Amino acid sequence: MRSFRVWLVIGSAIVMAFLSAKVLFNGTAWNVLPWGILAFATAYLASNRREAWTFGGLFGFVVSYAFLWFDNTGTKTLSSVAILIPLIFAPALFGALCGFLAAWLGWIIRQAVKPRQS
Repeated sequence: MRSFRVWLVIGSAIVMAFLSAKVLFNGTAWNVLPWGILAFATAYLASNRREAWTFGGLFGFVVSYAFLWFDNTGTKTLSSVAILIPLIFAPALFGALCGFLAAWLGWIIRQAVKPRQS
């Protein structure tokens, strides 16, 4: 069941990246809002805190990495792709950190509003 949730996070990140680059805000800073909401929501897919952090970081990395590919309008030659693969990795790590933090906040809020079991 966990692997389904991992693929759900990856798939939703790729779909969100495509929509952000091509449909929604055409690569503006407003993309951060739906990304943050979805990274926050990954905490509600998780069964524990560590899983929430993993899902948030994974979502943040994949959505950032995929967005940078979808938003790239330059000519894609073999040499440019070979250069872009590691070059895009650094900003995607920042996206992973942001996703991690949003999921961490989501987990804290989830625990605060969760009904107490007696």
